[in-house]
Amino acid sequence: ARVEPAHVAAVAEQVADLVTVGCVASARGAVALQAAGLRLLGRVVALFGAAADPDPDLGGVRLLAQYAGQLTSAVRTGLRAKVLDSPAAGGGAASAASSSGNPWPA
Repeated sequence: ARVEPAHVAAVAEQVADLVTVGCVASARGAVALQAAGLRLLGRVVALFGAAADPDPDLGGVRLLAQYAGQLTSAVRTGLRAKVLDSPAAGGGAASAASSSGNPWPA
């Protein structure tokens, strides 16, 4: 489900915290924590990826544009480590998700 535009402004400040927590968790040594961080980031992108930044001075720039580097780094690290395929992350969660069409398993 997408966040309604009226709600974007209300949670814009929390998006930064969610991205930070997801990136920090995805960079930790414990595979289960890495997987949880990647799932959190996936949900943040699913909910806010199309949302415009509520700051009128930015002229409609996407809300997550400023976090592109962090998000890309976290995903690349997770893919290299095959975090979501690890038994500690739920045993093959990534392959089950891709076969169901959902790239971000619950």
